[in-house]
Amino acid sequence: QPKITFSPTETCFLMAYKNATGKDEKIALTTDEISKRFENITDDEVRLMGFDPEMMHPKNLVFWHLPVLPPVDRPYVIADGMTCDDDITIQYQEIIKINNHLANPNTPQNKRQKYHQSIKFRVKALFDNSQNKAKHTNGRPFKGFKKRISGKEGQVRSNLMGKRVEEAARTVIGPDPTLKTGQIAIPPQVAKILTVTENINKYNLEEMQLLVDKDLCNVVTRGKSRINLKYATRTNG
Repeated sequence: QPKITFSPTETCFLMAYKNATGKDEKIALTTDEISKRFENITDDEVRLMGFDPEMMHPKNLVFWHLPVLPPVDRPYVIADGMTCDDDITIQYQEIIKINNHLANPNTPQNKRQKYHQSIKFRVKALFDNSQNKAKHTNGRPFKGFKKRISGKEGQVRSNLMGKRVEEAARTVIGPDPTLKTGQIAIPPQVAKILTVTENINKYNLEEMQLLVDKDLCNVVTRGKSRINLKYATRTNG
């Protein structure tokens, strides 16, 4: 039975096995070979692994189409009076250049292998460049998606939660065996404070009145008036 391992230095999966002489050998698996193995997994086997074959099949783990952020999410950077492209834009440009070389049928086979490694490196650095392997010409590491979102300097904690804003909260994350794959649970203390806007009509009036009676509603808005139920005076009937 061959053993499959991931090589972080070569950024590829290696299949280790014993050859006819009994010596250990390793060969790199291509993206097509990995995709074929995932596609051969039946729906019953996917359910045995705890996944829904319609929602989370292992074959979907292989990237065939790369999502591209709109320009508004990667604006130009102005430094020293000069306009420069954002790090993510530069990474997209490099990926497109490499992909064009791979799509060119006249590209030599020896260079094609190099481009395969380069595009995997660029896509990985686009999402997670925490090891600072992808760098500018001046030696500054590229900032990937993970670094922009996570950590104290990320968008969530630094921008969204760096000041007091409505509709936002954070809590310590922890596992829960009762949750399904892809499902998250919110602590009751957070769920009671963070509310969503609900338009009241004749179909949900009784349900909304029940939420008000149970102190599960924070604010009632009618036109330009805004009533904070925490300080409102209530009467029975």
